[in-house]
Amino acid sequence: MLAFQVPNPQRLWLKDARSLTYCLKKRFSSKHVALLCLQHQWDMPTKEESEVLGISIRRLCLIREVLFYYMHEEKMIPLTFGRSIIPKTTMVGKNRPLLNWGENSLGVFLFRDPTLTRTQLQPMKLTPQEPLYHRALLHSSEHPPFLWGRRSIFQVRRKPLLVLEFFLPGFFTPPAH
Repeated sequence: MLAFQVPNPQRLWLKDARSLTYCLKKRFSSKHVALLCLQHQWDMPTKEESEVLGISIRRLCLIREVLFYYMHEEKMIPLTFGRSIIPKTTMVGKNRPLLNWGENSLGVFLFRDPTLTRTQLQPMKLTPQEPLYHRALLHSSEHPPFLWGRRSIFQVRRKPLLVLEFFLPGFFTPPAH
């Protein structure tokens, strides 16, 4: 999933280490961007996710999937799909609010924390052969040959969580204002 050449303008977005929530609200106007929580439940990570996090595939994690979308003329335009894998051992102390984070952006929690560290962003290419591709495009009318995305591990109070973010077709073709 990681061996490929990334074209422009996708390359710029895949390398931007700022909060994606912040970037979305700046690019599309904060009053029109919203988050829809698609999944927030305890489950096992995928084999690849457990390897990236350095944990057992049997380790229980909070799996959270969200869709950021833009409202344009009463039409929902999906922008990004996010998947967070938060090991149960990360949900202690001041990280416990993540247990019930609901319709809030994870970036709001993460980027306000002074202990936050983040690994380098890794570009990803998601294809229709992968189940996550179909979940990411569940609310989209367009189904391109692949989706560009990125992943990184955040450490909050020395506790890891993995965040995957995929840019949907609506992100690169914003509606005229």
